Amino acid sequence: MKKIIIFFAAVSLFAYASVFAEDSGGSGNEYYKKAEEALSAYSEGDVGLAEELSQESLALRENDKAYLVLSMSAKKKGDFKAAESYIQKAIKIEPSNPAYYFIVSELRIADGDIDGSLEYAKKTLEISPVNALALQLVMGIAQNLSERGEFDKALGAVDFIELKIRAGSEYVSWAKYFRGEIMTRRQKYDEALAYLTELTGIDLGPKYNSMVYELIGSISIEKKNWDGAIQASLKALDINPKSYLAKNDLAVAYAMKNEYEKALSYMKSAFLENKTFSPVLQNIAYFSNMLLQKKQYALAKDLIMTVMVNSTDKNYILGAREELVRIYFMEKKYDEAIAELNGILKDYKGHEDLPFVYDKLSLIYYAKRDFVNAQRYSILAGKKYYLLILLGNTVSGLFMLTFIFLFVYGLAKLYRKLMRLPGVETRVFRFLDFYGIIILPNFFYPAIVVLSSIVLYGAFIPDPSKDLVIHNILNLSLLNAVMAGFAVWFVFKVYKLTKSEAGFAMPVRPVVMDFILLLVAVFCFNGAYDFIFAKLLNLSLPASAFTDILKSETNPILLLIEKSAGILLIPVAEEIVYRGFVYPVLKQQTGVKAGIVLSSVFFALMHLDLFPLGFLPIFVMGTALAFLRERSGSLLPPVLFHITYNLLAFIIPQA
Repeated sequence: MKKIIIFFAAVSLFAYASVFAEDSGGSGNEYYKKAEEALSAYSEGDVGLAEELSQESLALRENDKAYLVLSMSAKKKGDFKAAESYIQKAIKIEPSNPAYYFIVSELRIADGDIDGSLEYAKKTLEISPVNALALQLVMGIAQNLSERGEFDKALGAVDFIELKIRAGSEYVSWAKYFRGEIMTRRQKYDEALAYLTELTGIDLGPKYNSMVYELIGSISIEKKNWDGAIQASLKALDINPKSYLAKNDLAVAYAMKNEYEKALSYMKSAFLENKTFSPVLQNIAYFSNMLLQKKQYALAKDLIMTVMVNSTDKNYILGAREELVRIYFMEKKYDEAIAELNGILKDYKGHEDLPFVYDKLSLIYYAKRDFVNAQRYSILAGKKYYLLILLGNTVSGLFMLTFIFLFVYGLAKLYRKLMRLPGVETRVFRFLDFYGIIILPNFFYPAIVVLSSIVLYGAFIPDPSKDLVIHNILNLSLLNAVMAGFAVWFVFKVYKLTKSEAGFAMPVRPVVMDFILLLVAVFCFNGAYDFIFAKLLNLSLPASAFTDILKSETNPILLLIEKSAGILLIPVAEEIVYRGFVYPVLKQQTGVKAGIVLSSVFFALMHLDLFPLGFLPIFVMGTALAFLRERSGSLLPPVLFHITYNLLAFIIPQA
């Protein structure tokens, strides 16, 4: 639509002037002289004088020339209705002048009335079939109607041209091309090819011959005829070496034939010819994704770098840089990806896409096992919805914990049934109590995070710019403390057990040798396990979230506080829950041996950040702790064992 308006704005003055070129025989009359003076004044830019002279001319005698000048003046002011009103009066005086009908057509299209414009363009051609401006206008209208999806009207316009113009005229050939284009838009590809094939043997000039082959290539792409698309597009390039449409189709066709290097060459060339053409930009994104799926990282990077270096659109450069980050991530080049994302943050401050960048940074840091930065950027990615995200994560975590609990509890029930064990004593912990102590504290996790935020920062939502390490340690410590508190409350207040029964008394049996031997055995096993996976199988064993969190701490005082929590507080809380509550429950249900095994399975599964490769070392650790609990009759030996193990784990990296 805009192209049509711009074109006819350029030729409208010529159309108006052509009317004056026709001498109606009254050139010696005073009214006619006034009309000519009016046109001269209008040409010099004095619209007011032109209107005044036109009115003087009309006062002497009503004439079409004066109305024409008034129409031009009204159009210049943007009053298309008044301009048409004046030219309609001119038509009544001189109904055989084709230029007047063309002017109405031009005014209608400027006013957005495509149908009215087509009607008057046809009237122009009825009077003057060789009027080039009218022919081009009809074709432009046909193209506009086709783009709007009004295919029948568009075909009607093309039919009119073919009926009015003699055979062999270049306009008839153009009409066939537009008919092929319309049929293509209607997805009637075979009919479109029939019209276009007729034109391949006609010399329409380089521009239109190239357009014919470009359209044939595009149709072949739609029909998935890759060889046909290549053949037609290469012919288009022979005629017009700068045809970005042909290069774009060649890139698509070669890509679909898995000839990626040729496809890349044509895709880059198409982009360099036209950096704003939407289909080319869309195909770049599609082609880049295809290359990544085929693990053609170097080719994908080459394409994206071409866009980044040569594009002038800042937003599209941002999209290309984000795609480059995706390539780095798939190559596991995390440092390069982080550097690129930090560059984006620097270059695009305040951009609406920054949450996406923060989200990517969070994902990459998580892949690097840097949980502090992962959390920092996760908060930045959705700071307004942080509590909602926290609640969502908690709910999903609860489902996982529930599954783990039901799995282990079901194994215990199944074992008891298969072994035909006697009925459970009435004082044994009940199902709902067991579930509540392990699972329900996790409902408090969002509140724990908010509480730790208030304690540390005096803010309701954690500030990502502050140190998150101690925040994470505090969260873990509080969560474990809540779980331990639940266990202690059930043990002493609900079931009223003695300290000895609950394992809170001093050991009833010495286990010094057991303690030492088990500690050595666990360290040897975990060392061998690490050697097998890390050295022989080249697999990276996961480190605990706690260990990774501490790696980011640089403040020595905070590091001491955090290590103290990891070495002392968390082990005590875990032993109260797992060996002070979980193990006795399962022991009562299934016996000592099965209770040790099942409680260790539960202990290992609850360490979700280490699953699955870290399952076996944690299971072995849990077995040793439950064995010490059973042998000593107290929680003190497993607590000391757990503390000693964690202490050595910080000192010995391989532990």
